[in-house]
Amino acid sequence: MAETPPKVTMSWLEASGCTHLFRSFRLAIHHTNILLALMAVVSAWIWGSLLDAAWPGAESADVWKHIAAIETTVEPEAEESTPVEGIFKQWTMQQRWCLESAMVSVRHGSPWGIGADMTWQAAVGQIASKNVTDRGSMVAAPIGVLPCGILLFKGTAWMVRQHFWFAMMFFGGGLAIWSLFGGAICRMTAVQLTRDEKLSIPVALGYARTHYWSGFFSAPLLTVVMFFALGSLLIMAGAFLRVPLLGDVLGSLFLGLSLILGLGAALVLIGVIFGGPLFWPNVAIEGCESLDAVSRSFHYVGANPWRTLFCWVVAVVYGSLCLVFVRFVVFLALKVTHTFLGLGTSPFGWWQYGAEAGNKIDVIWPAPTFEQFQPAFESPDGLAGFAHFVIWLWIALAGKLVWAFTASFFFSAATATCLLLRRQTDGVDMEDIYIDTYEAGEFDATAAAPAMTVEPPPPASVGVQLTLKGKAVEVPADKANGEP
Repeated sequence: MAETPPKVTMSWLEASGCTHLFRSFRLAIHHTNILLALMAVVSAWIWGSLLDAAWPGAESADVWKHIAAIETTVEPEAEESTPVEGIFKQWTMQQRWCLESAMVSVRHGSPWGIGADMTWQAAVGQIASKNVTDRGSMVAAPIGVLPCGILLFKGTAWMVRQHFWFAMMFFGGGLAIWSLFGGAICRMTAVQLTRDEKLSIPVALGYARTHYWSGFFSAPLLTVVMFFALGSLLIMAGAFLRVPLLGDVLGSLFLGLSLILGLGAALVLIGVIFGGPLFWPNVAIEGCESLDAVSRSFHYVGANPWRTLFCWVVAVVYGSLCLVFVRFVVFLALKVTHTFLGLGTSPFGWWQYGAEAGNKIDVIWPAPTFEQFQPAFESPDGLAGFAHFVIWLWIALAGKLVWAFTASFFFSAATATCLLLRRQTDGVDMEDIYIDTYEAGEFDATAAAPAMTVEPPPPASVGVQLTLKGKAVEVPADKANGEP
């Protein structure tokens, strides 16, 4: 009678893959992932600041007035505005205000902007009408999460449209930076998810350098080339339509071919939106080149569109909650530090500082809030100004830690999603991962090389001693019971 196989019980969380996605937080807060992400964030910030310093005419950029001119009818002040400090700084300030407003909207119970105190068009008009020097003290407005997302996109579109070559330089340098550090984070996460082992930072960076040009850096560029190649063909078809007579006849007849090209461009765009985050995890897991990584990502999305959407929705919701938690922890650390430093500089209101008889810590470091770790204010003079600058660097580093966690969580969740979609589409086990030869020393010896089995020697034959004519003679055991 054949034995019935044992039943394998699995919860709905395990079946849906949510347990692997929920591991993203624990992986993202690991000190190695955070350190790599922090190095990338700081490097990108330095790159943007260098471009601001070297780019001609960067001081005349104003993202808010550009958006207000398109979306509102608010007229800017007639007074000449103080020049701003660069394209990159304008863009980062605008993006930061949108993210802070999104958090304020959630806290005020208006995540979608319904019932908000003001529309996002009105908020943009108010900001654009202010003098540039007054915008540093702007308080985030509860305009809704969705309007904040629209403004995030419009700010990036402003950089690309109004400062195209600056945007190409900045995003190209950003791609070069994140291809190295992001690829290393994906590799470390993939090894932890598949083998439950941890790579060191030098080995992870070594893997990213090995597959840098062939995979991590070139995979996003390949999709850009594909999209603009199809767009260029459509532009050529539009130019052909301008030819008298011939363009009218042939252009209209071959419009179906243009529609096919447009469909191809739309599919590439959809694939980039939903499968783009899988490019680097595929390189980190499979060790493949850019074309293979892009084709695998598009195949996973096309074969499992609803599971892909489900994974991204879970990752976004869970990641948002984790981001709020991490930001709260950092804010609480800053608030506790500020409070106890204030008790030391002016306990119970004693030892007032300055002409206004205030607390010295409030002069060099205003009290942080959940939305703004470093509220803007006028810097003091003298050594107090130097202290304010140094403290600003430390607070900026604390803010960069939040951004570093965001990037680390993104790569961790994308790697987990890639493994889940690979298992669902190709039937490959979660534990299967490509290992370079130079990485073998980082793993367990039993996992890096097949175990060697040594067969034991055959047992020695046991004989029987007989005495014949006074001499001891040993007879083998197999002959002892035989016939003489």
